[in-house]
Amino acid sequence: MQRCFVLHLCKELAPGNVSFPQFFLLTYLDRKEVLTMSAIAQKMGHTTAAASGLVDRLENLGY
Repeated sequence: MQRCFVLHLCKELAPGNVSFPQFFLLTYLDRKEVLTMSAIAQKMGHTTAAASGLVDRLENLGY
């Protein structure tokens, strides 16, 4: 069920060039005013370097 939901969501996000992890991060950022890269990495379950890359890609998309 969860896999089906994620696949459906990925199809919906594809036209906007937003991946599921990017969408997850955007919804998390929408709820918080200020977050450190360490806090983002911890929430996402990534290293700080991976979180930085995710944020960089979102910035390049105009978010």
